[in-house]
Order: sequence, then structure tokens, then C-alpha cells
Amino acid sequence: MSPRIPDALSRRGWDVAALTAGLAGVLVASADTLPTAVALPLLAGFFLVGPGALVQATLRLPSPTRWLVVPTFGIAVVVVMTTAMAWFDAWEPRVSLAALAGLVAAIAAVRLLPLGSRVPTG
Repeated sequence: MSPRIPDALSRRGWDVAALTAGLAGVLVASADTLPTAVALPLLAGFFLVGPGALVQATLRLPSPTRWLVVPTFGIAVVVVMTTAMAWFDAWEPRVSLAALAGLVAAIAAVRLLPLGSRVPTG
């Protein structure tokens, strides 16, 4: 019998984490005068939690795996994004951060909406 780490976050919990991280990324991308001491933890939180939390909420990975996949996927997204910007000679880190963070926040927000309409028809 293998030991199990308790699941602290449900599917909705991972979506809330992705939404919060996405909003932090949007804040960093949109604020010009944000101090580095504030921007750096927000940016690190976005990249280490945001994209990976969406993957975890979708795939429902086993407990030991999720704690490796969530930050690793975010770091992989950063590497792919910066490589693509350099390769296509379109170095716009603020714009790409805003687009990625907005996409993560939008997907998480849509996933958190209730599925059925609560207004009776007819």
C-alpha cells in the first residue's frame, strides 16, 4: 500500500488558484510603476501556479505527480513563450505576459461559472 498525500485542492480549487494567479499576472503586465519587491513574487506566483493549475484541473493527475507538474508546466510555458518571441523577432514580454495571463484567467473564470442556468424556462 503506497502512502497518499491528501488532496488539498479539488477541481474548483485548482481553477480558483489558476484564476488568482492569472489576475496576478495581468496586474504585473498592466502596472508600469509596480515596485520590483511586489512584481517579482506576483510574477513568480503566476508562472509557477497559473498554467499548471489549469492542466491539473483538467487532467486530474495523481497526488504525488501534481506537485511536480504544476510548476514544471508553468516553467515550460515561459521557455516556449520566450523562445518563440526571440525566434520570430517579436520581443514584447509585457504584451505576451498580458495575453497569457489573460488567457489563463479567462479559462479559469469560465470553468468556475455554473454549468446550468438557474433561471427557469417557460
